[in-house]
Amino acid sequence: MSVNEKVARSVALEQAYVHDVYELFCDNPKSKPWPRVQHFLETLEPGSLVCDVGCGNGKYLNINSTVFNMGGDKCIRLSEIAREKDNEVLVFDNLSLPFRDESLDAVLSIAVVHHFATTERRVCALRELARVLRIGGRLIISVWAMEQSHRKFESQDVLVPWHRSQHLANTPSVDLTSTTNTSEDDAPPHYHAYSQSDTDSNKSNGK
Repeated sequence: MSVNEKVARSVALEQAYVHDVYELFCDNPKSKPWPRVQHFLETLEPGSLVCDVGCGNGKYLNINSTVFNMGGDKCIRLSEIAREKDNEVLVFDNLSLPFRDESLDAVLSIAVVHHFATTERRVCALRELARVLRIGGRLIISVWAMEQSHRKFESQDVLVPWHRSQHLANTPSVDLTSTTNTSEDDAPPHYHAYSQSDTDSNKSNGK
């Protein structure tokens, strides 16, 4: 498989198993902010320019009223929900952010990077986050961990069953079955669960 074919396959998989799924099943509007993310936002300098990349329904955009918050997501439906709360929200791709180099004081990436289908695309996403962040700025990234007390992954690259909430009970179901095949030529992932060795390796490589 050529490089271009692998990229096209990755894009198609992300569209089918990430973007299309989120267009059908929006985030729980009652979900609460994660404490560590909330603390990150509350400790930012007043007047900071902050972007939540992959903001979903916008639950983190109103945590700190002393900073200028904006969000972005590739899911049009979620972006519209976030805008309904009087937030500044764009539709964009994490791999090509619409900001100048070193233009933001703080950046959030909460449960986003693990959705990219290959290591190369995940690294590209991380580099884009770093590109738009000013020198000395602050960045918080959250991804699914391989080591979880309530869930056992058979592989780092998996398709995770999607459980619909009650108010979506009448919508069509999406069959996302688990897989243990990690070959990029056979079955790229829906989720990449990070292990501690992954994060240590990224630090040592300066990624």
